[in-house]
Amino acid sequence: MSKWIDRFHRMADSRLPGLRGPQRFALLLDSWFEDAVSGVPVEDYFVFEFYLRNRRGRRTFATGNRLWRLYDSLNDRDCWKKADFKPKMWDTYHSLMKRDHVCVGAVGYEEFRAFTVRHPRF
Repeated sequence: MSKWIDRFHRMADSRLPGLRGPQRFALLLDSWFEDAVSGVPVEDYFVFEFYLRNRRGRRTFATGNRLWRLYDSLNDRDCWKKADFKPKMWDTYHSLMKRDHVCVGAVGYEEFRAFTVRHPRF
């Protein structure tokens, strides 16, 4: 909870530095509501200026829970699982990738070292 409030304060201070007192508290509650109900992270709440939008305006954004429902409706579940886990994605779609790669958690030290020798900048 304190991490979420810290993120809220950082975003509020950068976007609305003059906001104080009851207005700040109301904004905190509103952003908390959007996060809990719609799945809109506090960063998105400020980046997309949800504090300036009414309910109808907020529904025009595909963020949080709406975005996950959209992913589910547009993508085959098996393909989504392949693309969501990076090592599996690289193995499945390596012929489409236009660069060499290494997945650190999936290889040993020697293979990672060989990659860094081939590619000093990565």
